[in-house]
Amino acid sequence: MMVRAKPGLNDEQGRLEFLRDQDRPLLVFLHSDAVDAVRDPDSPWMDLKDMDDVDLAVCAAAWARREGDQPPPGVLTSSLIRFWSAQLASWALTDGGDVSGPVRILIDQPQSALGWKEALEVLLAAATLEIPLDVVFSTAAWESMQSRTDTRAAWRQLTDFDLASLRVAGGDGEADPTGREVQL
Repeated sequence: MMVRAKPGLNDEQGRLEFLRDQDRPLLVFLHSDAVDAVRDPDSPWMDLKDMDDVDLAVCAAAWARREGDQPPPGVLTSSLIRFWSAQLASWALTDGGDVSGPVRILIDQPQSALGWKEALEVLLAAATLEIPLDVVFSTAAWESMQSRTDTRAAWRQLTDFDLASLRVAGGDGEADPTGREVQL
């Protein structure tokens, strides 16, 4: 499971209750602003480091950008490649081994410059493992990206090299079933 939201912006207790009931082993991968959760020893996320068969990991690159030192004991540093490898293995177990279909990535919120960079890193790591990606933007997220020339140029590599399909969701926020293609 990947968590990207800043601590306090999501239902942390609800997610933790959900995780307690999941099959093991389990990788909880904190990325982007979520790495802030391990700075606070009282964070409910820190309880995971003491659970059997649960690896609590922070993205090494996201952690280095924010902290530059080692995370607290019991918290692993890891890569996005490891996250995607674990995710593929999980899907293979639950989907009878068929992991050939595209992975839909929904980007439903505008991002900061760093947020766009880190979201792109997630996708490029998946592309490294040749995971087919279908990236769906909400209208607000798409417009946010369009206002950032450098960001838009970086994201073009996804379409220039056929690493992912990019599209904007239909008007009500749901993915457009016709798959309207969007060129950056």
